[in-house]
Amino acid sequence: MKNAFLLGVTLGLTLLFMVAGANHLMDLKGSANFLGTSFPFTYFPYAVNLLVILIASSIELFAPLVILYSLYTNSKRALAKKALCLLLLFILSTLIFIHNPIIYPSEFHSFLKNLAMLSGLVLLYQKI
Repeated sequence: MKNAFLLGVTLGLTLLFMVAGANHLMDLKGSANFLGTSFPFTYFPYAVNLLVILIASSIELFAPLVILYSLYTNSKRALAKKALCLLLLFILSTLIFIHNPIIYPSEFHSFLKNLAMLSGLVLLYQKI
């Protein structure tokens, strides 16, 4: 398989999303409550925050699976690019609303980690 290296690197990058998505789904109430502490989600009702967590966790869980399947089978590249775009949108939203060091100075290191993951996803997008 000529994509073995790319598949291995992608597995390492996407595993983080799958684990985080599964953790968020296993603790929906805690995740929704945490989201409710971040601007602008403090102004939304709990049900909206819960819906946001459900959608975000689904993206975190299933988009990496689509990407890995595409690389493993060497097919469905367009679908993998769409899944990558969803992950990119998710990371951008996280950078702006959750780990924004301008609003939350204590989130600076998390901001940098997410920025590094965003860079990795952009490179992966170019390779697929």
